[in-house]
Amino acid sequence: MATVSVASSTSALSHQDLSGQRPPTMTTQPQPQPQPQSQSQSQSPAYLETHAILTHLLTTLQSPTCPYHKHYSPWITHHTIPTLTTTLLSLIRAPVWTFLSTPLWSLDALKQISPYPGDLRYEGRAIYLNGILGLDKRLRVYVGQTMCLRQRVGQHLNFRYRRDNGGLHYFGLERSAWNVFAVLCFVPMGMEEVVLTMNVLEMLMCLVFRSLPVEKLREWLPLSEDEVDETGAVVSQKRRKSREGVVGGLNIASPLDQGLISFKDQPFVDLSGEEDELVQEWLRELERKRGERGGVSEKVLLEKKGVVDREKVEARKKAYAEKARGYNMHIEKDGVFVPHWVLLGAAAVVVGWGLFRSSGGPRRL
Repeated sequence: MATVSVASSTSALSHQDLSGQRPPTMTTQPQPQPQPQSQSQSQSPAYLETHAILTHLLTTLQSPTCPYHKHYSPWITHHTIPTLTTTLLSLIRAPVWTFLSTPLWSLDALKQISPYPGDLRYEGRAIYLNGILGLDKRLRVYVGQTMCLRQRVGQHLNFRYRRDNGGLHYFGLERSAWNVFAVLCFVPMGMEEVVLTMNVLEMLMCLVFRSLPVEKLREWLPLSEDEVDETGAVVSQKRRKSREGVVGGLNIASPLDQGLISFKDQPFVDLSGEEDELVQEWLRELERKRGERGGVSEKVLLEKKGVVDREKVEARKKAYAEKARGYNMHIEKDGVFVPHWVLLGAAAVVVGWGLFRSSGGPRRL
């Protein structure tokens, strides 16, 4: 198993930036402010696609048929979709737009989103990305949110924390040759409904980077690749491509549930149709652990044929039960079971005592 490389070690906490300016130090910690979009940037294909995705996302959340309607609709109605779209897009850092506009993604290009020291030491709210180059030389991405960026990145880099909090993200991280963290958005203090704001921002970034399962991408992305919206943006539901091949996704649960729905109430996510071999390997590992724990249910559907040979498992259980039953029957039949070595020891004592008595002791002349 590969260890986390230099790019994701503790020293990697020092290669980030705050939208082109010198990042805040640990002593000052100024609050990042929304960045207005330049004219050229707001007309780029990447910006138009992100705008179309966000507009569709907010419109869907406001729909009465959406399961998240009761949580998000009042907030969206109060602020209006145009206002929220402008505000949320202004929180995305300028280097992110540069990366999204590159013709071919790569791990090296991801490093340029946060190239300066200090970004990952920011002790505030943020949306971040973890780019992981697997041992199979395939690039995969994970998008997350946090209330304290410095602490959260430290948890990701801590082996013991990863060991005690298993998941697809950490499974991929443990099987990586290299990985890098990048800050996508800083969320300033004082915003209303910060939970909803961060959930929508994380969901937006998951859709932009295509880090969710294929089923959820089809559910939440607005248009097929041969259609355009009113801005002229083309939105594809397929995963992104990079220099390392198709970019895989390591997010499973919907970010829209965070802080609103308990883990046990979240819907199941079927990953059996994912083509990524790493995902399938993780599912097999989950099934193995599930069998060891005696069938504790998981939050992921693992109904995939050939994952575990259940007949062999049942045969081993049956053989063990028969062996234990035979042992118990032997005790019931013969009464108290006395080990052979005890019997032999007792016989040796009796024979020895008999020989001693038969010697007659001292004799009279």
